[in-house]
Amino acid sequence: MTVTLNREQLGKTLLLLENDLEGAGWDQPAAIYFVSGDPNDPHLTLAATLLGHPVPAMQEIYDDGARVPDNVIGIALATEGWRHLQLEELEEVDPQMVAVMRAATKVLFPDHTDEELDGEVKKAMGKLHQQVSPSELRSEMRVEIRNVFVVFPDGTSMGVIRDRDQEPKLTDFQSAEITLGGRVPDAMHHLLRGERPTGD
Repeated sequence: MTVTLNREQLGKTLLLLENDLEGAGWDQPAAIYFVSGDPNDPHLTLAATLLGHPVPAMQEIYDDGARVPDNVIGIALATEGWRHLQLEELEEVDPQMVAVMRAATKVLFPDHTDEELDGEVKKAMGKLHQQVSPSELRSEMRVEIRNVFVVFPDGTSMGVIRDRDQEPKLTDFQSAEITLGGRVPDAMHHLLRGERPTGD
């Protein structure tokens, strides 16, 4: 049966969950929640508190099928971690480093405008971010975050991210084509479809 999602209400529910987590403070364990009930009045049920990687925990939830409600319309995962600084943030922390990066990029692309040069610098930073985890960087080069991420049966997803000491930001991925991929989101989709999450 196809469920029509009330994305506005689901976003409010996700923000409420993140707000409750914020009230509990930082340094909390990751947790998996079921989003269930009427899409116009959804509620969240704690499925598991995680001590390790989310995928094995989701496999255990699947193996214990009685713990999966029949009326589930989403799977949510709340985690804490780190993110890389963006170029503008890095410039505030280490302007000399950014100046060197721009100068080196100017040598490679002498005809670029300043805006185009920043675009090339951001591309280079993006490639670096793929290879270096923010947890490996010194503290002033990263930002601590809380991420509450939910996947839905139609393949779309939604997330709330809060930088420490900042307000939360809600992102709604309306199109299945831009749903975030990866081992953990894929496992969440498997569980939501009634399939055993894989460890691949």
